[in-house]
Amino acid sequence: MVLERLRLDGKVAVVTGAGRGLGQQMALALAEAGADVVCAARTREQIEATAEAIRVLPGKDRRAVAVPTDVRDSKQCDALIQACLELALSYAKQRHAFGKSLSEFQAIQFKLADMATAAHVGRLVTYHAGSLMQQGLPFKKEAAIAKLFTSEAALRAADEAVQIYGGAGYMDDGPVARYYRDAKILTIGEGTSEVQRMIIARELGV
Repeated sequence: MVLERLRLDGKVAVVTGAGRGLGQQMALALAEAGADVVCAARTREQIEATAEAIRVLPGKDRRAVAVPTDVRDSKQCDALIQACLELALSYAKQRHAFGKSLSEFQAIQFKLADMATAAHVGRLVTYHAGSLMQQGLPFKKEAAIAKLFTSEAALRAADEAVQIYGGAGYMDDGPVARYYRDAKILTIGEGTSEVQRMIIARELGV
């Protein structure tokens, strides 16, 4: 195995799916190679077990942290929403049409207002889920709500940013087009929007 030849002292490795199977094996192998490991997976109990197994490996002390992926993914979505807002706002102020900047048109203002609202609410639901996690309280429903809301809001924000940029937003070499591609996968990876809705409904008892 390649990892057996590596020396990763002082390095930090992030392993998703570290709660079981190949992901768990990879996390342990990286730790044995000398790395500190961030164990990420959907089920906190599983990644806590992996993290503890790393901490008790023979030899020098190794640090391992367990991070549920739903909260991490929601923060990534929050960042994408904010990036789309900042780009769209800057472009709307600079770009002129019909004798005034795009930002002076109410239709554009409404889009920017919706993006700012999504960015703010997204941070709140993500921080709430993260706070429950840090306190050791149940947070499965809140994490699913955060992932569902922020991923779909990120997709809407990217779509609106492309709309504000117009044709320039569709060019592959521009940041807005890249964000649009990135946003779609956020509604799929680590649990699709449909799966998040199933989790929320189950936690509601229906």
